[in-house]
Parts: sequence; structure tokens; C-alpha cells
Amino acid sequence: MAFPARCRFSLSPGLRPRSLYGESSTKEASAEEREINHRSLDNGVLLGDSGYASSPFLMTPYTTARNAAQEAYNDAHAKTRVVIEQTFGRWKRRFHVLHSEIRMAPEKVCMIVGACAVLHNIALQLWRMGR
Repeated sequence: MAFPARCRFSLSPGLRPRSLYGESSTKEASAEEREINHRSLDNGVLLGDSGYASSPFLMTPYTTARNAAQEAYNDAHAKTRVVIEQTFGRWKRRFHVLHSEIRMAPEKVCMIVGACAVLHNIALQLWRMGR
């Protein structure tokens, strides 16, 4: 899932239940292929904390900022993560099924999560329109 402006969700068509278990298919790229083929921010990025190693598609903060640019990056990274965490919090409050473990088949869980994301986006759009 991605967070474009205004706390909306974008669903990645490449995320399928079998990818949770490390199984591959010809339609899905492996993690290694994603890293090799990731060329720009247009392909999307993940935000991680300092416990993860940085990669072309995973942005992590500098452990020790050495200049103003790195400090600004860390500040922007932290602010962005706050927005993401708050969005997930709102989402989980709006759809209680997301608040804890969903004990269903992975295929059904993917459909439920996707439906919650779509309904969340619709609710945001209606709220912005004043309905």
C-alpha cells in the first residue's frame, strides 16, 4: 500500500496472498528483481525505521546526521512516518476488523484489506466534498 497526498491508500496489484509465503509466480517479481528493476521514485518507495538497511526502494533515516541536508532528510522522514502511522490508526479505528489478527484465508484477507482501503478513500473523498 502506498500513501499519496491526503492520506489515501494506493493498492499494489503485485501484492498477492502467495507473496506472503515466499512463493513466486511469473507475474510477481522477487525481492531481488524489484531491487534490480527499481529505477526511480515513480516505482514507489517504502519508509522504514533505522532497524532496516537502506535500499533503492526502502528509505531509512541516517543513524547519525552529518550535515544539514541529512538532518532535513531525517526530519522529513520522521514527519512522513507520523502521517503514515496516524493514517493506519484512523483506518484501524474506522474498520475494526483491521485492529487485530484476521483469522481467515489469505485470499479473503487480501480482499478485506483492499475493500477497507477503497472504502476509506471513498469516505475521505466524500468528507472533502462536504457530504
